[in-house]
Amino acid sequence: MLYKHDYPSLLEPFRINGFDITWVDAPDGFNIDVEAIEQAVNKRLVDIVAISHVQWTSGYLLDLQRISDVCKANGVLFFVDATQSMGAQSIDLSQVHIDVFAASNYKWMNAGFGTGVLSIKSSFLQRYLPVVAGNNSYRMIDGLMQYRPSILSYEPGHPNMFGLTVLRAAIQHKMEMGVENITRHNAALMDMLLKGLHNLPVNPVGKLTMENRAAFVLLKDENGLGDWLKQHGIIVTQRNGLLRISTHYYNTEGDVMTFIECINKFYNS
Repeated sequence: MLYKHDYPSLLEPFRINGFDITWVDAPDGFNIDVEAIEQAVNKRLVDIVAISHVQWTSGYLLDLQRISDVCKANGVLFFVDATQSMGAQSIDLSQVHIDVFAASNYKWMNAGFGTGVLSIKSSFLQRYLPVVAGNNSYRMIDGLMQYRPSILSYEPGHPNMFGLTVLRAAIQHKMEMGVENITRHNAALMDMLLKGLHNLPVNPVGKLTMENRAAFVLLKDENGLGDWLKQHGIIVTQRNGLLRISTHYYNTEGDVMTFIECINKFYNS
């Protein structure tokens, strides 16, 4: 089971390899139909649920524990892409049953490009042996290079030592700050931002509340709003007619006030 509007790199492996896909949608464009996922899993109509923890096109925050519990109870595999949450949302893999967990490090981890993380449960690896290989999945045994499938099979090239050094520093920094503290800080700023937008004629994806929301919101880029923000020194992501506005640990209440004042001027100029 896949979410229709999930990130392409999560969807395409299933499409390309000819999986029989059951799709789930978000009826209001924001809230994913979690009940539909649960029903399909409880009735054992699907073998895999693969979904992002946070949706890149909306900021919708999935209840991992809820989906994890129902998948585990029914023997359904659970795959999670945490690129849009790792470093900003606390995820305890010892408490949440996720068979395959993957994330890039260039988003909320602030760890640059060229690295990612992958965690695969041993039970999954034993059941589904890797079908790729590389330098790290071979061992010198009796003078011969021999293939030994393991999670290292998914690291086919040589390690990106510079990138991993940056990642290590980013992990240390996040651990020192405390991911839970980062989550609270980001949520408080985003809540402040959403309340500041509430009485303005903006067109958001989802309601202007923190319910099921990570620390970003998307607004329709209407009437030159994105260009206005850029002209006034505020950088947001402009993509597919939408503006993505995020708050992270390095932002302050002053940043949020500046943003709200700028949008106020746009609509009142």
